[in-house]
Amino acid sequence: MRQINTDILIGILIASLGWVAVFVWQSSQPPNHTSAASQHCEGTKSECAKATTDDRIADYTWWLAVLTGGLVFAGIIQFGFLIRSDNTARLAANAAERAADATAASVDLARDTAKRQLRAYVTVNGVIRTKDPGDLNGQGFAVLVDIKNSGQTPARDSLQWARIEIQEFPLTTHLPIHCLENPTKGILPPEAKNLAFPTFTRDLTTIEENAILANHTAIYVYGEIDYLDAFGDRHLTQFRFRCNGQGYPLGMFKPDCEGNEAT
Repeated sequence: MRQINTDILIGILIASLGWVAVFVWQSSQPPNHTSAASQHCEGTKSECAKATTDDRIADYTWWLAVLTGGLVFAGIIQFGFLIRSDNTARLAANAAERAADATAASVDLARDTAKRQLRAYVTVNGVIRTKDPGDLNGQGFAVLVDIKNSGQTPARDSLQWARIEIQEFPLTTHLPIHCLENPTKGILPPEAKNLAFPTFTRDLTTIEENAILANHTAIYVYGEIDYLDAFGDRHLTQFRFRCNGQGYPLGMFKPDCEGNEAT
């Protein structure tokens, strides 16, 4: 309902009150009882009775006009109260609607907060260079990728892959993406760990090692972890670690400046 302008309402009330005042003033003037018949009631008794009847009708009409004016005035006041009540009801309805919206927003916020607190968070705890567990005396090296679920609920349908590449530093080219041909889905309970061992199947040349030590190139370990949380939402963790400079002799990897994102 469109709100009535207050100025217009006040103008209507003032005009109505003015009209009622004029009407009451005119009606309040004593009726002219001094008709020719009443002033010179010297005729017959029937003429005097007729004059008395006219006077009574005039009195009745005057009081009727006064009462009608009072009813009009009361109606105007009642109309004002109705408008005020309508405005009050509209304000109350708007306040109730705002309260309902605030309650719904609070419920949504509480639900989202609970999901963030309880959902699974699968991330990479650390990366370190080592030998392949199955071929300790072979060429090349392996990298241990420590994966952990830091959330409070299990991660279901977990898929992961990791690769090793030697590229320039800082990295400007796109690293190749690995596609799982026969993926195996697993479950990672809360606080549980999973290990990945990507391998590099040849030894590094002296030129490659010198470039890594001089921070011209780096050994990159990167991959993805895809999983489903307890609420049915799917998440993806992308990681990229590098080893170069002083960290190369120790086999230490640290997160690269890009390539580490999680949903």
